[in-house]
Amino acid sequence: MVFLRAIYNHTRNFLHRYANNFLYPLGISFLLALLLLASTLLTRWEDLSALYVLLMLGLTLIHCVLVFFIAIVLLLKKRILRSFSYVLLFLCDLFVNYIILFFILIVFICSGPVKDHFIKDNDIKLPKDIELLDPKGNTYAQDTKMPPFAEAIEEALINGPAIGNDEECHIPSLERLMENEESKLRLLHYLEASTEWVVFNNNVDGVYAERRKSRNGNSFNLFLEEDKPLVDFSFQIRLYFDKPARLFARNHKPYECIIEDYSTPNKFSARTWSQAGTASVYIVETATGRDGRKVDGRRITKKITELLDKEFTEISLDKFGKEGNEIQVKLLGSGGTYALDIWSNQGQPGTFTVKATEITKGIPLSKHRLKEHDVKTYGDSSSKLYYSQIEFTIYEGNWEEYYGARIELWFTPDDGGPEHKVWEANCKIEGWQR
Repeated sequence: MVFLRAIYNHTRNFLHRYANNFLYPLGISFLLALLLLASTLLTRWEDLSALYVLLMLGLTLIHCVLVFFIAIVLLLKKRILRSFSYVLLFLCDLFVNYIILFFILIVFICSGPVKDHFIKDNDIKLPKDIELLDPKGNTYAQDTKMPPFAEAIEEALINGPAIGNDEECHIPSLERLMENEESKLRLLHYLEASTEWVVFNNNVDGVYAERRKSRNGNSFNLFLEEDKPLVDFSFQIRLYFDKPARLFARNHKPYECIIEDYSTPNKFSARTWSQAGTASVYIVETATGRDGRKVDGRRITKKITELLDKEFTEISLDKFGKEGNEIQVKLLGSGGTYALDIWSNQGQPGTFTVKATEITKGIPLSKHRLKEHDVKTYGDSSSKLYYSQIEFTIYEGNWEEYYGARIELWFTPDDGGPEHKVWEANCKIEGWQR
């Protein structure tokens, strides 16, 4: 009893003496964390709120470390009761700021998608006197057949030769195209006009092209017999125009291959950077063998480099596009995530931009975020139409809360000419819900 009373007295004196230094900041940081967490339930500022919550938790962690350090120092000085008081404060820190907040986060995660109040606050309803295009029936899963490019990789994965992890994968034709600006521009126009590639341009990576995925994703199955997949495989290909591979590679060299370390021989994954002049090619391959089948040897990467070398050897725009005079646009998607399938020829290369406005109130939708999804497109003086696709997300609203929106497609030519609208449609849409 005497020992317990001594602990009680020391703890009471400690809390009374150091309340201003520890408990008040602790309480304030906890309340701020709760307020910032609550803001994620009420607003769409998830990233900002999460940043502040992490900042508060980080400061609290530093506080806990200091308290624990003081407790250890006091223990070494054999001031047992005072050290025990600091240990209690340390445990309180952990419990209040981490255990309770952990359960709050669990409740937050399990409470389902976050709803916003865009429709309710603005009293938005579906217009009855305006015909609306409903894209819900148009999904991405239209082209289910494996494309020829993937078929060639499939054959190589089964029967093709394997290569070592240190073997470099050169694309000589790409290196030649990167030697001067004229051939480099021809390659860019080729990629913009091709239905197999999509070209992006942003401040971080500059101009880069990515091999288009099939509409039902880029994961494929190799079938040994009916309904029994032999291997699941996927790949990703990116071509960066103005970023040498050494800027991406961890070893800062013009070539790097990273093999994922799996404990089973039926899984294989590799990421390869290779340099071609001022450009770099990034290839990701993943394969999983069924029924213990072994997969190894970067067979996919080797075949991809061969196919790309063949593709870039003779670049011609004549084999791309289709005959037509008027722009053809189709809206796909649902649940707030949409895409425009576009066949057009604006007479010159340029950039497509999507804009969206709520019909009844004229409220711009996801204005700044839509700008992030601009895509490059090709155009010339021919009578052909060239393919482009823009994927975008509308953030205002919730799932199954439909409203009318005017979706517009704008074109900005590369020569600095004015932006102009090339297509628009009134559509029945819903917002993406977190």
